[in-house]
Amino acid sequence: MRKRKEQFSTEFEDTYAVPKIRARIIDGTKGLDFLPEVSAVRIRDLDYGLLIMEDFMPSIGSIEGSVVFVTPDGEVRYDNVRGFYKHQQNEFTFLIESKLEMTKTDATEQEQEHEKKGKEGKRKRFGRKKDMENE
Repeated sequence: MRKRKEQFSTEFEDTYAVPKIRARIIDGTKGLDFLPEVSAVRIRDLDYGLLIMEDFMPSIGSIEGSVVFVTPDGEVRYDNVRGFYKHQQNEFTFLIESKLEMTKTDATEQEQEHEKKGKEGKRKRFGRKKDMENE
C-alpha cells in the first residue's frame, strides 16, 4: 500500500508540477520576449479580471491595465499597458501597443468612477424600489 501511495504522489508531482503555457510578449520598443514556462497569466483590466491557466479555452481580447505572468522563478509584471492578447493551445501571445501614463491619483479616480458606475448599473438592472425612488 505504501509503495502505491509513493508511486501515485510521484506521478501526481510529475504531471502537475511542470507549467505548460508558453508566452510571447511583443513590444515595439523592446522587441520579442519569450517565457517558456508559465503556470498562469493574470490579466487586470479596468473593466474585468481574468486568470488564464493551462488548457484554458481559446480567448482573444484587449487590455488596458496590467498583465502578470507567473513563472517558477517568480512573477513577470507589465503594469499600465494597453494592448491585445490571444490564448490558444497553451500559447499566450501579448502585443503591447503602448504604455499608459497614469499617476496614482488618476488610478484611484478611475477606480472610484468604475465602482460608482457599477453600483448605478446594479440599481438599474435589479430595479430596487428604494434606489429608484431616490433618483
